[in-house]
Amino acid sequence: MPQYHCMQCQAPFYAQPGRRKRGEALYCSRRCVQDAYQTPHLIAVRFWSHVTQTETCWLWHGKRFRNGYGCFITRKEGTRRYLLAHRFAYALHYGAIPDDLLVLHNCPDGDNPACVNPPCSRAGGSCQSFTVLP
Repeated sequence: MPQYHCMQCQAPFYAQPGRRKRGEALYCSRRCVQDAYQTPHLIAVRFWSHVTQTETCWLWHGKRFRNGYGCFITRKEGTRRYLLAHRFAYALHYGAIPDDLLVLHNCPDGDNPACVNPPCSRAGGSCQSFTVLP
């Protein structure tokens, strides 16, 4: 069997020759495959592939929590992380969100938990989430 080098960690590994011809045998392990697909650009591409844009809201069509909010799954150091999709979209658009702030919906059509449109959201405290602001 020929020896190849992993495209993620550069470690040598052996694989059957036919696998390389089919575009397989690029990584030495499943973990290296998962790590390779966790680059910021590919994460964003994967995230936006679950979104459909309408005139007012951008609707999340991926996995959802029971309360209707979108659930986006990423990996960090081999551990799965379940993130709220609207928070992830807000962070992609505006930058990091402080831990003490919530991302509140302010959609023109009313409260829509599936909306991930960053302009429809705003950062605020927990007291503001119970008050309706114009």
